[in-house]
Amino acid sequence: MSRWRNFERRREDRSRLGE
Repeated sequence: MSRWRNFERRREDRSRLGE
């Protein structure tokens, strides 16, 4: 299930950019 991990990492990446 690497797709689910990729989705979680993308959300963190966006959260860092929004910070």
